[in-house]
Amino acid sequence: MPSQMEHAMETMMFTFHKFAGDKGYLTKEDLRVLMEKEFPGFLENQKDPLAVDKIMKDLDQCRDGRVGFQSFFSLIAGLTIACNDYFVIHMKQKGKKNAWSLLHSPRACMPLGSRRTTQQARLESALHSGLEPDFPDRPAPGAVSS
Repeated sequence: MPSQMEHAMETMMFTFHKFAGDKGYLTKEDLRVLMEKEFPGFLENQKDPLAVDKIMKDLDQCRDGRVGFQSFFSLIAGLTIACNDYFVIHMKQKGKKNAWSLLHSPRACMPLGSRRTTQQARLESALHSGLEPDFPDRPAPGAVSS
């Protein structure tokens, strides 16, 4: 039976290939559909109608209109870092017990309102810095150590 982490990796790979299809890369339209279906909270809360265009520009490093798996993974990592930052802030403000509930509601950490600018800056920084986040060492809720 796969671990939670192995399942998460498998989900990311299958999701990419579901939207990329046989061509093996995402176009801007593929990316837009993926974002609408897999991250509806993110796009719903964007005030910039060109958000997908800007994300595509950041991810399409070769400027060929294609986003490969590695760039897609950078996007996922950047969004996860932004959500982790939000989670850590709430863990400090509201206590661990209340903050854990945020993990069951990923939409809660998607950039919006006054958090939008700060989290977008962190996301851009993460995407361009080589993605070396410093994650707090904490077990997942209900995790069983082996």
